[in-house]
Amino acid sequence: MKRFFIYPLNQGKKGSPNPYVDKLASGIGQHGAVVNRHAKHRGVLSLFIFLFRSDVFILNWVESFPTRKFGVLQSLAFMLFLKVAGILKRQIIWVLHNKGSHHGGSKYWVNALFNRLMTDADQIVTHSNEGRVFVKTHYPKALGKVQVIPHPIEPPFAVPSNEPEKKHDILIWGSLFPYKGVDLFLEYLDNHGVDDLQVLVVGKCPNPDYKARLVGFMNSKRQYRDELLGLEELAKLAQESKYVLFTYKAETILSSGALMDTLRMNCRILGPRYGAFKDLSCLDVLQVYDDFSEVVLACRSFKVPTKVELDQVSKFCEQNSWEGFAKKLVGLV
Repeated sequence: MKRFFIYPLNQGKKGSPNPYVDKLASGIGQHGAVVNRHAKHRGVLSLFIFLFRSDVFILNWVESFPTRKFGVLQSLAFMLFLKVAGILKRQIIWVLHNKGSHHGGSKYWVNALFNRLMTDADQIVTHSNEGRVFVKTHYPKALGKVQVIPHPIEPPFAVPSNEPEKKHDILIWGSLFPYKGVDLFLEYLDNHGVDDLQVLVVGKCPNPDYKARLVGFMNSKRQYRDELLGLEELAKLAQESKYVLFTYKAETILSSGALMDTLRMNCRILGPRYGAFKDLSCLDVLQVYDDFSEVVLACRSFKVPTKVELDQVSKFCEQNSWEGFAKKLVGLV
């Protein structure tokens, strides 16, 4: 039985933890041993602690090393780990979630990490075709390692017996960071005199200055709820809205876990025309846009999702389960 180390696990984050690695660990655990499943997370040090107890390392979001405390030292330590792991014939599967760090940090060190991983990783998994294009454009020698596998997803929520009343034109949900571009959409509405759309923004904002900027756009038609809601509560709000809107900028985004959760909510979605949003626009409930004017037009021509459209999403969920994704990853070893 292969021994897998999944990075990062057990981060103990407050607020809105990303469930991706825990769901991945549960899936991988059906096919092998996840050696750090219950170990304390010690950052880059964990990689060395488990170096002789692991056969395969599955790495996620390594571009965040330069943004952390002692980021340069952690980045250097990580590159040393890659070198030693190669000497010991450990296999490296790198999940390329983004084209860079969402939260800044030294571009030099982010690029250095990407360069090293493109060389040292045995397999590079990405959840969007744009990930393959990114590697082909900037790291063509690594293209043969790239596997495009859709972001895994859980089954849809139950469809309401009666169609809910639409209380909002747009719902925007999730942790609020500048890279998500919510402020730019609200600014667009102000600058273009769009004052008839009911907009609900739900989520925690860790940056006080950015939060103040968002609050400054609120009025009688726009509401901000500074709350962390569960997915079932969010699904109810989504079904009471014409669209769930994603306003992400294109600089770093390739895929989105929030998009996958929203697909489960039996609602219509608007997202930018790139990355996984573009890939999944084959699903009729997901409409992509090039600029915010198309978002406004969509709200004014809204139609309730049909059973055929929701069944299409349900089939997609069945075909792209977490169990299936884990099996595909194990098959790469």
